[in-house]
Amino acid sequence: MPQSAHPDSHFTRKMPKKQGKVTLKKLWTAVQNTRLATLSPEEIREHLLHHAFLWIENTESDRFQSPDDALPEELGKRLRGFLFPESPTPLRKQLEQLALLSEAFHPSPKAHGVFYTPPDLVQWIVDRCFEYVSPSEFIRFCVYDPACGSGLFLWAAYEKLKALHPNANEAQCRYWQEHLLGTDIDHSALEVARFGLRQLWRRDYPLTPLP
Repeated sequence: MPQSAHPDSHFTRKMPKKQGKVTLKKLWTAVQNTRLATLSPEEIREHLLHHAFLWIENTESDRFQSPDDALPEELGKRLRGFLFPESPTPLRKQLEQLALLSEAFHPSPKAHGVFYTPPDLVQWIVDRCFEYVSPSEFIRFCVYDPACGSGLFLWAAYEKLKALHPNANEAQCRYWQEHLLGTDIDHSALEVARFGLRQLWRRDYPLTPLP
């Protein structure tokens, strides 16, 4: 598992033009119209990620209620709309939206070398990398991303291993999860990466302990 002045330019960086029903620009506009606008950029990011984690974790729960520090209603609607642009929204898509949220609201992306990699490009790169590995080597396979950010490459690697070995048992998948390694200087992004791997595990093995 991974170890451990608001930039309007976040929203002018080259990103996919369509992000479901709610765009990043609309989400930021909603933030500016609430009490969150008085917080620091990193606090805003952490607050949004906190609620995003809760909603993704409980997306199928009919009894889930927002915590006491719930977001203002309009901002909450926009954040949910951003995370769940389809009905239903597959988990992988939810996580991709979460990663985009994390990277877009980074307080100083240029200074820290934060670059958004579109999920389609991530998948293409992972597919190409796996072409150079013998199938027999996947049993004891390790993936290390030295600048993993929000974890898109690690998530894609786990999904690729599962796709290549559809009959892999729980022990094998647990080994893969434990050997998907990443480091980054951005602690909030690392939390997103960890969260995504946990959610993928819970999707596949909901009744077993996390790796």
